[in-house]
Amino acid sequence: MRSPLTFISIILLSYLLGCNGERRSRRNTKDGCESLNEISGEKIKFPRKFHNDFTRPWLRKDLNAKIYESKALTYNWLWMKELKIRGLNATVEDFLNVLEKYGCLFIPYGEAVKNILLGTIQTISPLKIVGESTCEISKVYQICERVYGPLRCGAKPTAPWHRVTFGNIDDNERFKTPMVDPVIVSTWNLTFNRPKVQWEFSANAVGLYDNTAGGVYLIDMTGLSVKDICRRIIVIPVDPGNFTKWAGSNLVKVMRYYNLEADNFISKGGVQNFIIRTVKERYSTMKFQEYYCRFVYDGIFLLADYDPYLSDVAEQNFTTIPDGPIPQCRVVHPDSRSARIIGHINTTLEAHFGDFWRDRMLEDLGMINFVNIDDLVFLEGASTQATWPIMHEYDSDYESTTTSEPTDGYPGDDKVNPAELTHSNVKSEDYYDNDENNSCSFVSFFIGITCFIAFNLFFL
Repeated sequence: MRSPLTFISIILLSYLLGCNGERRSRRNTKDGCESLNEISGEKIKFPRKFHNDFTRPWLRKDLNAKIYESKALTYNWLWMKELKIRGLNATVEDFLNVLEKYGCLFIPYGEAVKNILLGTIQTISPLKIVGESTCEISKVYQICERVYGPLRCGAKPTAPWHRVTFGNIDDNERFKTPMVDPVIVSTWNLTFNRPKVQWEFSANAVGLYDNTAGGVYLIDMTGLSVKDICRRIIVIPVDPGNFTKWAGSNLVKVMRYYNLEADNFISKGGVQNFIIRTVKERYSTMKFQEYYCRFVYDGIFLLADYDPYLSDVAEQNFTTIPDGPIPQCRVVHPDSRSARIIGHINTTLEAHFGDFWRDRMLEDLGMINFVNIDDLVFLEGASTQATWPIMHEYDSDYESTTTSEPTDGYPGDDKVNPAELTHSNVKSEDYYDNDENNSCSFVSFFIGITCFIAFNLFFL
């Protein structure tokens, strides 16, 4: 008489496990700002094989860097590690295990870490991971080539500052399930060891260290980045007197302001006016095209004799398009996250620059040869003069995401009360666990009654 009971038990156990899996898949990420604890950086150490040869970024003596831990940060990072990487039959955790297997420590930094902390990775933020590895960039490429094949590793690096890309952007599975963009790996200290004037905005001056033993730590390189992220404030990480030096001629870095603005960050203290003025004064057709391709359309910017890698680490003399090939931007059809960013940035650029956007910027964007990789146009040898970008194809709810900061005058913008700034509207794990409408709860009850009846029929 054990068979019926065993059968019923298996059904019940399988369904309950399925319900738990459903709950896990429906749980939202959390706002890490709500549970951050600052800890001593001296206590957080690299594994023994890295400890003596590589300086921990948060211990730079010329900075007031801080390090934090948070259960929500760990929760969000674990959620992201379960996602697949576009173009690879591997998850983020698989990718990290591969690097660890070959003796490479990897630390993500920048925009991705900001989004992991805020918990917006499950809803609106781009799913990106960029980071540094303790291995030389040539070895990183060899690892990628050996494990995943050369077609999934991007261009072969030929200089120390070049990066290796794990994965391909043209993976249509991204429309069905969340997937992380191809992971970009650079060599050690390409970011963490830079002087402040070469950093990006404060909100992106953060890193994440996973010790693979349950410890996940946020690295705040400025000592104020966490505060800026949690208040959603766009801050230049140098004193106002050094704003001009910080901007240099790196238009790509300056215009990353608009990606933060698209993430519902706001600015104060004259930052917005400084950005607008600087873009107009130091405008470069080539660098604006590169920014728009890489950071608005999330594409690959290509042009003979021009190295986009250098936009982040050195200056180039290109200000106009040289004679020769037309600039090319290899793109894929945007998913919902990308479409939101495209629409918002287009609307914001038009609002901030007016005639300059319509008469100059749009004209320069029209000179780019947008190639749709999904259609394999450039591989088939057909004409690549595409109609992209269609500027108003992706509408954005500008009124709900714009700032109240005026553009008149410099630098006296209106002050924003930090109390008015709210964290990301994310639901906690308990919200889903206590959901009164949870179908698992109802069906579990129904199955329980059924099992009780069946037990009485068979055994009583």
